Amino acid sequence: MILLTPNLIEQYKGLRKRKDCSDFIESFEERVYTVKDSVLTYRQINSLDNDEMLVDSRDKSKGWRKFSIKDLTYLQCIHEARKYNLTNEQLQNLKHIFYDKDFYKNLEKQHSVTNPPLDILFLSVIGTVKIYLVITSEGYVYFSDINSFAYLMTKHDSFVYFNFNEIVIEAIKKSGIGIEVSYYKELSEYIEEMNEKLTQQEKEIINIIRDSAYKQIKIKKNIDKSYTVYGEENNTDKALTELDLINQIKSKNYSNVQITKRDGKIVNMKLEDVYKV
Repeated sequence: MILLTPNLIEQYKGLRKRKDCSDFIESFEERVYTVKDSVLTYRQINSLDNDEMLVDSRDKSKGWRKFSIKDLTYLQCIHEARKYNLTNEQLQNLKHIFYDKDFYKNLEKQHSVTNPPLDILFLSVIGTVKIYLVITSEGYVYFSDINSFAYLMTKHDSFVYFNFNEIVIEAIKKSGIGIEVSYYKELSEYIEEMNEKLTQQEKEIINIIRDSAYKQIKIKKNIDKSYTVYGEENNTDKALTELDLINQIKSKNYSNVQITKRDGKIVNMKLEDVYKV
């Protein structure tokens, strides 16, 4: 799954107009590469073939296997998945995504999830979009951008994920095809970009939320577009003397104080700092 935002579609259309990208898409299913160009050995390739994890890619005249850039990428994905002991059963959907044209339609009907055509994924990599290959313990396979990745974490308890950009780049390198692959952004860079877009008001609220002194934060939006933020302090359950109470109140410019007394003693104090931003 990938979030096909308007920006991503526009980028895809723009890249599709680039001659090197257009040539790449036209050629990435042409089988002109051999086992030596892949990341696997002859023995591993034969094993996958025996397990029906490969499509027929033999040169009919000579009986030699030939691979396309798409095939090399698929084999690279298998190679990475094997490091985590994923079984052929768990990788069946990966094969379907690469080679079964009806798979996307079936997936959409069953799970309301649409995987995009592979050319969008490949050009996303050639562009600047970070793509994750996600495989769940049940064998569901998704291609996800950063936004969708957060969604997947709420839907599946167990999965492994791979940097699809690096997999594609490695396959392109092995193919020897000349195409410019742009630098993709890491998650930390997306976060930095988001921080740069925050208003001063939003930054102040986030700083209050990040303050470990508070165990609870409440935010109230005011009519004048300002916000009132209430931060309840952590250490207010311990026994306090009247002097402690006075010192706490004196140290605050704006605060709400709630005191609980038992048998003439202060047994609990709720101290809430108040900020207007």
